[in-house]
Amino acid sequence: MNRFQRVAIAACIALVVLLFVGAIVRATGAGMGCPDWPTCWGCLIPPTNADQIDPGKLDIDKFRRMATRHGVDPDTITRASVIQSFNPVHTWTEYVNR
Repeated sequence: MNRFQRVAIAACIALVVLLFVGAIVRATGAGMGCPDWPTCWGCLIPPTNADQIDPGKLDIDKFRRMATRHGVDPDTITRASVIQSFNPVHTWTEYVNR
């Protein structure tokens, strides 16, 4: 097997793994586990509990725009409500998928 064939096989394996992880993210509802980019909840390494989230780093307007798109009153979205919705399992599932 030459080098090109090994690279092609590795790429195919990586593609299958990515599809599998993407399906896990979709099935668990972890798609917004990390609501911002390139950080995750304002941190380079995702937090493991809500106490590690710095409310000052959250772009609350982004959450309000998303709420509007989903038919939720944007005035109900506060920094406290966003932090309360934090789920470490969803966060790490989404982070691994990145």
